[in-house]
Amino acid sequence: MALSLGHLFLQTILIASWTPTGSKARLVASLTLPATWACQMYLVQSFCPLLLAQILAGNILSPACFCLFYYVCLTNKIDAAVPHSFMKSTWTDLLCVVKNVLCAVRGIPPLRSTRRMLDGPEKVRFGCHLILRFAGNFLIPEVTWLLGRWWFGAGTPEWQRLLAPGTEWLVFGESSRQLQARLVATVGFWLVTYVTVDFLDCFLLAVLVLVDGSVPDTWPPLFGRLEQAYSVRRFWGKFWHQLLHEPLVGSARAIVARMPHWRKKELRVLFTFCVFFLSGVTHGVTDYVYWTTAGVHTLPVLRFFCSCALALVVETIFTGACGITQKKAVVSPWEKSAGYLWVFSFLLYTTPPLVWPTLRVLETENKRLLV
Repeated sequence: MALSLGHLFLQTILIASWTPTGSKARLVASLTLPATWACQMYLVQSFCPLLLAQILAGNILSPACFCLFYYVCLTNKIDAAVPHSFMKSTWTDLLCVVKNVLCAVRGIPPLRSTRRMLDGPEKVRFGCHLILRFAGNFLIPEVTWLLGRWWFGAGTPEWQRLLAPGTEWLVFGESSRQLQARLVATVGFWLVTYVTVDFLDCFLLAVLVLVDGSVPDTWPPLFGRLEQAYSVRRFWGKFWHQLLHEPLVGSARAIVARMPHWRKKELRVLFTFCVFFLSGVTHGVTDYVYWTTAGVHTLPVLRFFCSCALALVVETIFTGACGITQKKAVVSPWEKSAGYLWVFSFLLYTTPPLVWPTLRVLETENKRLLV
């Protein structure tokens, strides 16, 4: 995985160094990024047929390829980090270029901003902090998976009954155990996804420190505070990570700009659906894996992101009808409480269709994954 990501980053740096910004040569060269990604995914599926490995690779390599393609082809963000004399640089300068590109993608101030070298005690504290983050991010998914299997009796008839086709869509008539399974699956899915992304961010921070031994003075947090997620819009815009925010928003704006005759409200709706549709396509490798491995032909990932867009439209209509301003400075406790209940209910219904196919396959595909 690390080699595949490194390959994409190096390829992006070479494209930015060898081709002029905004030229046709840059566009043609940038098309080699999705070609490389396709080859990488083919190798993953050929030599690592396990479901979890394919899903993990798809949800890391696909967004990375999308972001790098956007930054190198549609913006000059990568160009600002890569000098024209890149090929004549020393190894120290090359490492500096790699660091600048990583910082640009992560949203960290450029290298010329103030940096503070770590002294001995700080290095020890920083190393312990990274070790604890790595350990926590590794243990949480394992413990969550083992406890879930133990509580619901993986491999037993009850497990098969809870995961039977169609149970992920039940709203009325659910048994208490099915509701428990829905709750555990929803919380577990988002918790595991959270720590997995944080693990990658922790790894990136470790790479930046190893490159030149310094730490950015301003390392922006990858995630916001959970208390900010009292609407689906704020869940994605304030709480969840923003690594894909600029590429998704920029691409959606480029699409909307081609519809000049549409009305403003229609453009807002189109923009919202474009953002989440592109996000669903970016994560769409999981749908392909479900299609080929689990026999799921309904594109659950793309459907989930489109349902998020629909939820944003519903929120906008509801707040407008109630006279609630979405950007007001002070939100009353009852509004927040109602918002938390709405977001949790929305995720509680839309998350199981993402999780059930994985759990069904894991129980029958490879038994050594379950020990």
